[in-house]
Amino acid sequence: IWDQSGQLILEPLEGHTSWVTCGSYSSHGSKIVAGSYDGTLIMWDASAGIEAAVPIAGHQGIMWGVAFAPNDSCFASVGYDDRTIRFWNGETGEAIGEPVECDDRLLCIAFSPDSTQFAIGTLGGGILLGDAQTRSLTNDMLVGHTDTVRSVRFSPDGSRIYSASDDGSVRCWDAQTSRHIGYPLLGHTKAVTSIAISNDGARIATGSVDKSVRIWD
Repeated sequence: IWDQSGQLILEPLEGHTSWVTCGSYSSHGSKIVAGSYDGTLIMWDASAGIEAAVPIAGHQGIMWGVAFAPNDSCFASVGYDDRTIRFWNGETGEAIGEPVECDDRLLCIAFSPDSTQFAIGTLGGGILLGDAQTRSLTNDMLVGHTDTVRSVRFSPDGSRIYSASDDGSVRCWDAQTSRHIGYPLLGHTKAVTSIAISNDGARIATGSVDKSVRIWD
Protein backbone atom coordinates (compact mmCIF):
# COMPACT_ATOMS: atom_id res chain seq x y z
CA ILE A 1 0.00 0.00 0.00
CA TRP A 2 1.40 3.39 -1.05
CA ASP A 3 0.33 6.95 -0.29
CA GLN A 4 -0.11 9.59 -3.00
CA SER A 5 3.56 10.59 -2.81
CA GLY A 6 4.64 7.05 -3.62
CA GLN A 7 5.76 6.15 -0.10
CA LEU A 8 5.13 2.62 1.10
CA ILE A 9 2.91 2.89 4.18
CA LEU A 10 2.21 -0.77 4.98
CA GLU A 11 4.03 -4.04 4.68
CA PRO A 12 2.80 -6.25 1.82
CA LEU A 13 -0.56 -7.84 2.56
CA GLU A 14 0.03 -11.57 2.42
CA GLY A 15 -2.12 -14.65 2.77
CA HIS A 16 -3.00 -15.78 -0.74
CA THR A 17 -1.26 -18.89 -2.07
CA SER A 18 -1.44 -17.95 -5.77
CA TRP A 19 -1.69 -14.90 -8.04
CA VAL A 20 -3.77 -12.00 -6.75
CA THR A 21 -6.04 -11.04 -9.66
CA CYS A 22 -8.33 -8.32 -8.29
CA GLY A 23 -8.84 -5.97 -5.36
CA SER A 24 -11.10 -3.24 -4.03
CA TYR A 25 -11.02 -0.57 -1.33
CA SER A 26 -14.14 0.14 0.70
CA SER A 27 -15.49 3.65 0.11
CA HIS A 28 -14.51 4.80 3.60
CA GLY A 29 -11.02 3.38 3.15
CA SER A 30 -11.18 1.10 6.17
CA LYS A 31 -11.13 -2.26 4.37
CA ILE A 32 -9.34 -3.85 1.42
CA VAL A 33 -10.49 -7.07 -0.21
CA ALA A 34 -8.58 -9.08 -2.81
CA GLY A 35 -9.33 -12.18 -4.88
CA SER A 36 -6.91 -14.78 -6.16
CA TYR A 37 -6.24 -17.72 -8.44
CA ASP A 38 -6.42 -19.79 -5.25
CA GLY A 39 -10.21 -19.28 -5.23
CA THR A 40 -10.36 -17.29 -1.99
CA LEU A 41 -10.98 -13.69 -0.97
CA ILE A 42 -9.07 -12.03 1.86
CA MET A 43 -10.26 -8.87 3.60
CA TRP A 44 -7.78 -6.69 5.46
CA ASP A 45 -8.00 -3.79 7.87
CA ALA A 46 -6.56 -1.01 5.68
CA SER A 47 -4.99 0.88 8.59
CA ALA A 48 -3.31 -1.97 10.43
CA GLY A 49 -2.64 -4.28 7.48
CA ILE A 50 -4.06 -7.30 9.31
CA GLU A 51 -6.73 -9.70 8.14
CA ALA A 52 -10.19 -8.47 9.15
CA ALA A 53 -11.77 -11.89 8.60
CA VAL A 54 -10.71 -15.44 7.92
CA PRO A 55 -10.01 -16.17 4.22
CA ILE A 56 -13.35 -16.29 2.42
CA ALA A 57 -13.98 -19.45 0.42
CA GLY A 58 -16.88 -20.11 -1.91
CA HIS A 59 -15.79 -19.80 -5.53
CA GLN A 60 -14.64 -22.92 -7.31
CA GLY A 61 -11.57 -21.84 -9.26
CA ILE A 62 -10.28 -18.49 -10.47
CA MET A 63 -11.99 -15.17 -9.84
CA TRP A 64 -11.07 -12.06 -11.82
CA GLY A 65 -13.27 -9.38 -10.28
CA VAL A 66 -14.30 -8.01 -6.88
CA ALA A 67 -15.85 -4.68 -5.88
CA PHE A 68 -17.18 -3.00 -2.76
CA ALA A 69 -20.58 -1.36 -3.06
CA PRO A 70 -20.13 2.41 -2.52
CA ASN A 71 -22.26 2.26 0.65
CA ASP A 72 -19.86 -0.43 1.98
CA SER A 73 -22.75 -2.69 2.99
CA CYS A 74 -21.34 -5.52 0.90
CA PHE A 75 -18.84 -6.50 -1.73
CA ALA A 76 -19.35 -8.81 -4.68
CA SER A 77 -17.03 -11.21 -6.47
CA VAL A 78 -17.34 -12.89 -9.85
CA GLY A 79 -16.04 -16.34 -10.76
CA TYR A 80 -14.38 -17.13 -14.05
CA ASP A 81 -14.46 -20.90 -13.63
CA ASP A 82 -17.67 -21.38 -11.66
CA ARG A 83 -19.57 -18.57 -13.46
CA THR A 84 -21.19 -17.27 -10.27
CA ILE A 85 -21.72 -13.89 -8.65
CA ARG A 86 -21.36 -13.97 -4.88
CA PHE A 87 -22.21 -11.27 -2.35
CA TRP A 88 -20.48 -10.84 1.01
CA ASN A 89 -21.10 -8.73 4.10
CA GLY A 90 -18.86 -5.66 3.99
CA GLU A 91 -17.95 -5.91 7.69
CA THR A 92 -17.75 -9.62 8.43
CA GLY A 93 -17.12 -11.20 5.04
CA GLU A 94 -19.98 -13.62 5.56
CA ALA A 95 -21.93 -14.80 2.51
CA ILE A 96 -25.18 -12.97 1.73
CA GLY A 97 -27.83 -15.10 0.06
CA GLU A 98 -27.19 -17.73 -2.58
CA PRO A 99 -24.72 -17.46 -5.49
CA VAL A 100 -26.17 -16.08 -8.72
CA GLU A 101 -25.41 -18.49 -11.55
CA CYS A 102 -24.56 -17.22 -15.04
CA ASP A 103 -24.15 -18.82 -18.46
CA ASP A 104 -20.85 -17.16 -19.32
CA ARG A 105 -17.47 -16.78 -17.65
CA LEU A 106 -17.21 -13.55 -15.63
CA LEU A 107 -14.27 -11.15 -15.53
CA CYS A 108 -15.15 -7.85 -13.85
CA ILE A 109 -17.83 -6.12 -11.80
CA ALA A 110 -18.73 -2.54 -10.87
CA PHE A 111 -21.45 -1.00 -8.70
CA SER A 112 -23.38 2.17 -9.47
CA PRO A 113 -22.59 5.14 -7.19
CA ASP A 114 -25.89 4.74 -5.32
CA SER A 115 -25.19 1.02 -4.75
CA THR A 116 -28.45 -0.04 -6.43
CA GLN A 117 -27.10 -1.51 -9.69
CA PHE A 118 -24.15 -3.57 -10.82
CA ALA A 119 -22.60 -4.39 -14.19
CA ILE A 120 -20.47 -7.41 -15.10
CA GLY A 121 -18.19 -8.02 -18.07
CA THR A 122 -18.13 -11.49 -19.61
CA LEU A 123 -15.82 -13.64 -21.69
CA GLY A 124 -18.26 -13.61 -24.59
CA GLY A 125 -18.38 -9.81 -24.79
CA GLY A 126 -21.79 -9.15 -23.25
CA ILE A 127 -22.32 -6.98 -20.19
CA LEU A 128 -24.76 -8.30 -17.60
CA LEU A 129 -26.81 -5.87 -15.51
CA GLY A 130 -28.17 -6.55 -12.06
CA ASP A 131 -30.21 -5.19 -9.17
CA ALA A 132 -27.91 -4.92 -6.15
CA GLN A 133 -30.79 -4.65 -3.69
CA THR A 134 -32.30 -7.99 -4.71
CA ARG A 135 -28.91 -9.44 -5.70
CA SER A 136 -30.30 -10.67 -9.01
CA LEU A 137 -29.70 -10.17 -12.72
CA THR A 138 -32.13 -8.15 -14.82
CA ASN A 139 -33.24 -9.20 -18.29
CA ASP A 140 -31.04 -6.53 -19.87
CA MET A 141 -27.68 -7.24 -21.47
CA LEU A 142 -25.45 -4.67 -23.14
CA VAL A 143 -24.45 -6.09 -26.52
CA GLY A 144 -21.96 -4.53 -28.90
CA HIS A 145 -18.46 -5.75 -28.06
CA THR A 146 -17.16 -8.58 -30.20
CA ASP A 147 -14.71 -9.98 -27.64
CA THR A 148 -14.12 -10.32 -23.89
CA VAL A 149 -15.05 -7.35 -21.67
CA ARG A 150 -12.17 -6.73 -19.26
CA SER A 151 -13.36 -3.67 -17.36
CA VAL A 152 -16.64 -1.89 -16.57
CA ARG A 153 -17.21 1.39 -14.72
CA PHE A 154 -20.18 3.61 -13.89
CA SER A 155 -19.87 7.37 -14.36
CA PRO A 156 -19.78 9.36 -11.08
CA ASP A 157 -23.43 10.40 -11.51
CA GLY A 158 -24.49 6.83 -12.33
CA SER A 159 -26.05 7.74 -15.66
CA ARG A 160 -23.56 5.91 -17.86
CA ILE A 161 -21.63 2.65 -17.98
CA TYR A 162 -18.25 2.45 -19.71
CA SER A 163 -16.75 -0.83 -20.90
CA ALA A 164 -13.35 -1.91 -22.24
CA SER A 165 -12.82 -4.97 -24.38
CA ASP A 166 -10.33 -7.26 -26.04
CA ASP A 167 -11.84 -6.03 -29.33
CA GLY A 168 -9.78 -2.85 -28.81
CA SER A 169 -12.74 -0.55 -28.20
CA VAL A 170 -14.25 1.39 -25.31
CA ARG A 171 -18.02 1.81 -25.31
CA CYS A 172 -20.48 4.00 -23.43
CA TRP A 173 -24.01 2.94 -22.42
CA ASP A 174 -27.04 4.60 -20.88
CA ALA A 175 -27.41 2.96 -17.45
CA GLN A 176 -31.20 3.35 -17.45
CA THR A 177 -32.18 2.45 -21.00
CA SER A 178 -29.24 0.08 -21.76
CA ARG A 179 -28.77 1.81 -25.11
CA HIS A 180 -25.37 2.42 -26.66
CA ILE A 181 -24.33 6.10 -26.59
CA GLY A 182 -22.36 7.56 -29.48
CA TYR A 183 -19.62 5.69 -31.32
CA PRO A 184 -17.06 3.26 -29.88
CA LEU A 185 -13.85 4.94 -28.75
CA LEU A 186 -11.14 3.58 -31.04
CA GLY A 187 -7.41 4.18 -30.90
CA HIS A 188 -5.85 1.34 -28.98
CA THR A 189 -4.28 -1.26 -31.25
CA LYS A 190 -4.73 -4.21 -28.88
CA ALA A 191 -7.03 -5.34 -26.07
CA VAL A 192 -8.20 -2.62 -23.66
CA THR A 193 -7.93 -3.98 -20.13
CA SER A 194 -8.80 -1.16 -17.73
CA ILE A 195 -10.84 2.03 -17.33
CA ALA A 196 -10.66 4.86 -14.81
CA ILE A 197 -12.98 7.88 -14.71
CA SER A 198 -12.16 11.28 -13.22
CA ASN A 199 -14.21 12.34 -10.20
CA ASP A 200 -16.06 14.97 -12.24
CA GLY A 201 -16.77 12.48 -15.04
CA ALA A 202 -15.16 14.72 -17.64
CA ARG A 203 -12.32 12.40 -18.62
CA ILE A 204 -11.73 8.69 -19.05
CA ALA A 205 -8.36 6.93 -18.91
CA THR A 206 -7.90 3.53 -20.53
CA GLY A 207 -5.01 1.08 -20.38
CA SER A 208 -4.19 -1.45 -23.06
CA VAL A 209 -2.04 -4.44 -23.96
CA ASP A 210 -0.56 -2.11 -26.60
CA LYS A 211 1.47 -0.58 -23.70
CA SER A 212 -0.32 2.78 -23.84
CA VAL A 213 -2.68 4.79 -21.66
CA ARG A 214 -5.15 7.00 -23.51
CA ILE A 215 -7.18 9.91 -22.14
CA TRP A 216 -10.63 10.69 -23.56
CA ASP A 217 -13.03 13.57 -22.93
